[in-house]
Amino acid sequence: MLRRLREMHISLAAKCQILFGAAVVLIISAALFVPWQRMEQLTEQLNEKAAAAVARNIVAEHVQQQQARKLGYAGPTTRFATSTTRPNRYRSAMRRLILKLLVHMGS
Repeated sequence: MLRRLREMHISLAAKCQILFGAAVVLIISAALFVPWQRMEQLTEQLNEKAAAAVARNIVAEHVQQQQARKLGYAGPTTRFATSTTRPNRYRSAMRRLILKLLVHMGS
């Protein structure tokens, strides 16, 4: 490509303008690429932290339920309002996600 540029019969000023334009495009693209990559990393970290918090909460709740069963505690007589409004398919999907996260955290 540089060979073709040398063989073209254009002035030195035009060649400098082309080179300057290419440098400006490269600098702008690099200036946009670096923050984009950093935002991707931060977003992934937020997702992992949120999923880990949910997993810890569910595991702690499970352990508490198992300990209560061993002690013979029947549990509360009423349920939270959020547990009846969330369909079972979302609950099972959440459990699958938490299990995957726990397996990933363990390895």
